[in-house]
Amino acid sequence: MKYTADTWFLIKLITGDEKAIKIKDEVIEGKSRLVIPVIVIVELVREMVRKGNPNTVNSLIRSLLVSSKITIANLDQTIAMEAGKMGITFNIPLVDSTILATAIIFEHTSILTNDEHYKLAEKRDRIKRVFW
Repeated sequence: MKYTADTWFLIKLITGDEKAIKIKDEVIEGKSRLVIPVIVIVELVREMVRKGNPNTVNSLIRSLLVSSKITIANLDQTIAMEAGKMGITFNIPLVDSTILATAIIFEHTSILTNDEHYKLAEKRDRIKRVFW
C-alpha cells in the first residue's frame, strides 16, 4: 500500500495508537510505502508546541526516517501548483490541498486521515481515506 500521512496519523503514532503503529510497522518491515508532506511536519510542530511537547516531533521524525520506505516530500513548485488547483476544485483549506496534491503527485493516494475535507476528492476517486 502507498500511504500519505496527514497530521492526524502522526499524532496517532505519538499517542501510541495500535492501528497507527501497525501501519508504521507494515511500512518499515513490509512492502508498503509512506510519504509525509513537509507541511504535515509544520502542522505537527505547531500542535505539539501548543500542547507543550515540541521535542516529540524530532524524536518521531528521526524514528521514521530510519526506513528508506518513508519519504519527506518537500513543497516544490509542482506540488504548489497542484495544491492551488486542488484547493479550488475540492474547496479545501491550504494545508489539506497541499497534502492532497502531494498524495496525487507521489501516487500515494491512500491518505491516513480522518479529515472530512477530503471527502469530495475521495468521492471523485482521486484518493482513499484510511482511518479507524
